[in-house]
Amino acid sequence: MAAKKRKPKGLSTTTKIFLVIAVILVIALVIGGASQTAQFSRVVQPGQLALPTGIQAPACTRGVPTITISPTSQTGSPGQTLFYTFALKNTDSAGCQSTLLEITYKFPQGGITGVIDKGTTTIKPGRTYLANEGIKSFSNTTSGSYTFTVNLRNTASNLSSSASAVYVVSGGGGCGPGTGRPCIQ
Repeated sequence: MAAKKRKPKGLSTTTKIFLVIAVILVIALVIGGASQTAQFSRVVQPGQLALPTGIQAPACTRGVPTITISPTSQTGSPGQTLFYTFALKNTDSAGCQSTLLEITYKFPQGGITGVIDKGTTTIKPGRTYLANEGIKSFSNTTSGSYTFTVNLRNTASNLSSSASAVYVVSGGGGCGPGTGRPCIQ
């Protein structure tokens, strides 16, 4: 009986792939990347970040936040809650941290009110946050147009802006300014 011939073992497929990738990386470094080395200007302590010499972190410039309300006018019946979309935008530059924005509402005396009076949200620079908020008329509100205002304040800079919208009450009861009857929620 003749002895079986053994094939010499070569490199495994995984090893071959690894070698091809290594050769590609070496070629890439030789062609274009070898001359691009960073010089650090100081010793970095654990937990600190150092930027290469000549590179500075982007500056933080606080901007006036913006708010838009959609739709700007809606019609509802006494006691009905209508929903408005508030688009809150943080206009701080990219070098700033996320900012706490404060939302406050101003409603006319009698007639309508918000489901919430005040709120805050944290938004990253350049981002917009959408909120769907309910505005409700009182059950005995007089027919008419009621304008409410929403203020948005950047708590880091104290810069603010505002937007207004209208709730038109149709077929209203009989309360509010000029009627002598207070509105009841």
